[in-house]
Amino acid sequence: MSLLTRASSQPPPSGPNPGGTPKHLHLTPTHSNLRTLLAQDTSLIRSLPNTCKWLESNGWILMAEPYNQVKIISILATTALYSKLAEMKNAVLAMAFLLEADVMDQISSSLADAIMTKTMGRLSDLVKKLGTMAKFLTANNAQRAESTLTLKLTSETLAGVSSLLDAMASKFANPPQQPIAPPTWASIAKTSASPQPATVHSHQTSTPAYALSTNNKICVQQHVICNVCTVLIKFNPMNDSAPTNPSLTGTSKLWNALNKTLKTLDDKQTSLNQGKDREIEVTMPKTHAIGLEIINSSVYLAEFDTADSADRFRHYVTEHWEVINDIFGNSLDIMDKTFNLIVRFVPCKGPFDPDNFNSLHTIELENSLPSMSITSALWLKNPDLRSPKQSVASLKITCNNPKTTNNMIHGQIFICS
Repeated sequence: MSLLTRASSQPPPSGPNPGGTPKHLHLTPTHSNLRTLLAQDTSLIRSLPNTCKWLESNGWILMAEPYNQVKIISILATTALYSKLAEMKNAVLAMAFLLEADVMDQISSSLADAIMTKTMGRLSDLVKKLGTMAKFLTANNAQRAESTLTLKLTSETLAGVSSLLDAMASKFANPPQQPIAPPTWASIAKTSASPQPATVHSHQTSTPAYALSTNNKICVQQHVICNVCTVLIKFNPMNDSAPTNPSLTGTSKLWNALNKTLKTLDDKQTSLNQGKDREIEVTMPKTHAIGLEIINSSVYLAEFDTADSADRFRHYVTEHWEVINDIFGNSLDIMDKTFNLIVRFVPCKGPFDPDNFNSLHTIELENSLPSMSITSALWLKNPDLRSPKQSVASLKITCNNPKTTNNMIHGQIFICS
């Protein structure tokens, strides 16, 4: 606290002093009164700059020496002991100014420290709260971003499922037209038995000698249908896993087991394909055997509803043989069908040799037949039994597909022309 304090407004108490001797107490003037008195005084010390100059000029304090409280006490004590009255007055005034400046500096420093401490305390709490809010907002934003991504993925999945369901619903609402079933033998026979309306021709048409009649064409068509829809299944009857019951009941059980296995394999082949209009099409293959007949002790004849079913069954035997083997045994084999043709008046004294592969290939080239379509050829009569003058003979030709055989029947055959 400053030495230059303001005097109290109440009169000082009277009475004996601490030493026991009554003494009159002087009133302390206020700070403004002291400033007025100092301004009217004729001494050299009137302000803090005058104080510093006077102390340095009289050698009380050196240029680099600090103005601390120890130095002030030393100056006051020395002045009181050795100085004159005027010099003591100046020294006391100088010390008063220095103490006042020091007190003001301490008060300012204390106030600054208090203000700084209070401000930093409030700011630290505010910073902590702001940090907590920032962490909360960061976590909230991350959670919202994760939720947004999850919702986006879910919406895309639901959109795909909805489009697939719409496509399936449209397919069920508008089922595809059933393919026209190929004619059966019964339908062909019924058609051929019914009377045909008479047709009047305006002019006569020449018919080739080798052209087939209507009945022959129906017969050929029956054989074609039978060929494309039937499969010969061969097995070893001596195998332990081969079928052992050739009766109708045993064959019926094999037939039911075969259709059940084919249904399971068809379900695995079901797939979803995209159509021309980007619609989802459900592909569901159907392989169904409409009959199973035992030919002999080692061969079954399986008849399917369509040619595609027969081809698909051959594929299943190759790709899923272990499943089909459970029905017919481990020695299961699919027999290739052959188609025989009898050709008459074939030159037998020329270079043609049915046992020679090149001769068979020459027949294919001369008649524009597919390569390797003729598997074998055989003279119907043993060449050793021929007459020495015989120049032509009948030949049996075996083909591996009906189309080649029919082409040879419809047209003329050139052999060693």
